[in-house]
Amino acid sequence: MVNWQVTAKTIYCESAGEEVTIIIKKDWSVQCTGYRSGQEGSSNRAYTPAECEGLGCSRISQYRDQLRAEEGLS
Repeated sequence: MVNWQVTAKTIYCESAGEEVTIIIKKDWSVQCTGYRSGQEGSSNRAYTPAECEGLGCSRISQYRDQLRAEEGLS
């Protein structure tokens, strides 16, 4: 079992056309959120499937695989 609760990484996501944050919890569940910059009244929000490749996204998989390798779980 990992000894952290949650970790996050911000990347540029081509599908969304902006930066998003990949969040991975200690149970290896994932979430991807972003921030709509440059728009008045913008706020953090989860991306919809139309903007996102879903939880099978290669960027999410690569980050989760990297963390598993660091934990010796690969």
